Amino acid sequence: MNDSLTDEEKEKFRLSLLLKELERINAIIEEMLLLAKPNKPNFKEQYIEEIIDEIFPLIKHSSENKKIEFSIQLDRQLVMVDSQQLKQVFHNLIRNSVESIQDIGKISIYSQLTTTEYLIYISDNGAGIPGSIQNSIFTPFTTSKDSGTGLGLAIVQRIIDNHSGSIRLISSKEGETIFLIKIPRSLSNKPT
Repeated sequence: MNDSLTDEEKEKFRLSLLLKELERINAIIEEMLLLAKPNKPNFKEQYIEEIIDEIFPLIKHSSENKKIEFSIQLDRQLVMVDSQQLKQVFHNLIRNSVESIQDIGKISIYSQLTTTEYLIYISDNGAGIPGSIQNSIFTPFTTSKDSGTGLGLAIVQRIIDNHSGSIRLISSKEGETIFLIKIPRSLSNKPT
């Protein structure tokens, strides 16, 4: 349609709006499919900071209209993960942080090692998550955003679960939100 219609016909049929809505519907369907049947993780030894480095240009681009300081301090420790799936986890969480910051803010990603786990903290000084939905943020279709689907955090939790890890909201209020991700440092540390 986009190639065969004249500009006047495109305007008459509101083709640009139609195409945007089709893209939005397609994105929702893709998220629902990922939530319903996520791919089995393809575990390889990876450094978490290298996974974040790969998505960082995309994150910086999405935050270019804001003044956001990023602080990344991760322990250089190999962990057995699916890097593609963790890219999606970090992209969703960092994108949420960027969206919660009005104009100026800070996003910190830092780690802590235990004998069996790699702990990753993601914090921001944005608007926070409303208290009324904090207990259900990992439930599909729960969102405080006008344009959100409410599937992002549910997908994040599913991916982390498939890594035999856990994710939880440590705290959220105006000016501070902190998520904690725990993943086993090796496959031998994964629960059976």
